[in-house]
Amino acid sequence: MDLDELRRNWDGYAQTDPLWAIIARHDKRGGRWEIGEFFATGRHEIKHELARIRGLAPKMGSRRALDFGCGVGRLSQALCESFEFVDAVDISASMLDLARKHNRFGENCTYHLNTRDDLTVFKDCSFDLIYTNMVLQHMKPEYAQRYIAEFMRLLSKGGVAVFQLPAKRVEPDVEPDLPDDLFQAEIWIDSKELDRTEDGKSHELRMRPGETRLLTIHVKNQSPHTWPDNAERHHRKIQLGDHWLDTEGAVFVEDDHRGPLDKALAPGETYEFEMGITGHYRPGEYYVAFDMMEDLSGWFSQRGCPALIIPVRIAGEAAVHAEERPEQEHAPRMEMHGVKKEKVLEIIKDAGVEVLAVDKDNAAGENWISYCYTVRRA
Repeated sequence: MDLDELRRNWDGYAQTDPLWAIIARHDKRGGRWEIGEFFATGRHEIKHELARIRGLAPKMGSRRALDFGCGVGRLSQALCESFEFVDAVDISASMLDLARKHNRFGENCTYHLNTRDDLTVFKDCSFDLIYTNMVLQHMKPEYAQRYIAEFMRLLSKGGVAVFQLPAKRVEPDVEPDLPDDLFQAEIWIDSKELDRTEDGKSHELRMRPGETRLLTIHVKNQSPHTWPDNAERHHRKIQLGDHWLDTEGAVFVEDDHRGPLDKALAPGETYEFEMGITGHYRPGEYYVAFDMMEDLSGWFSQRGCPALIIPVRIAGEAAVHAEERPEQEHAPRMEMHGVKKEKVLEIIKDAGVEVLAVDKDNAAGENWISYCYTVRRA
């Protein structure tokens, strides 16, 4: 997606489930992050990282820091405890509205909206520290590379930049095909979780535009085979997902959310998934389809197992920024991209900046080889 679509996506997340979009923990989906706990994760991360950075660059200054892709200010607020001034940039105006609401440091912390593919809002050699984590991975490589070059430009003498970026996908081990009769499931939701239709004869979901609703979805293994625990099969995961359909039954948002199977499930056993679903940003009548899937084999419905389809009635004022979006636009989604390590090191070298460390991390998940780069302007 281009930067304008990226902006609309993150504005959408700001209106639906902003804290989960920043730290996507399964148990926190659907607005279940407690704000104090959320910001505490930022303080913990920055405390740990500053100790590591100062071990590599003990003479790094502490006057001014930059938080790139700041979201609601989780890391910029933590940086304010160690730097005189913090500047934080984000592509989403809605995220920045939330960041300013939670700002505890007044004018010492300044939030900037930046929708460009550069950081010309700042002068050369402006920052003692530039920090970003789990941001560059969500944009096309061409944008990530331009921002990395901008980080190099913005470093003061002795300044340090720390940024995380995946390099490439992990190629899964070749595994034998699963038996065709494994893809059999019964999926249901208790009627108490749903709303009665106006005629009282059936059930539906009623939601506000952009509302996230947490549902308990029951799935029974109807096959003669045990479904494996996700931990047992690194690249072959059985999960529950959902799609949004229009009134004609056509899919307009595919694979909106996922819920993992956290235990092996024997034939005839039932598992309860807790999954948050987010209502479409425009009022209207829709359907949401719940379907099981296996990473390499696809959706169970493609093997003849029926999905659970629930009518959804969305009523109320359209979500913020809806008037800017074309009717056919999908709900917010995250893309994942990488840049080869060799290319990143080339950008750093061309800028005349010193590499202090390149450390493997798991920030991009198990399907990616990811690195944290720590560099310094001599």
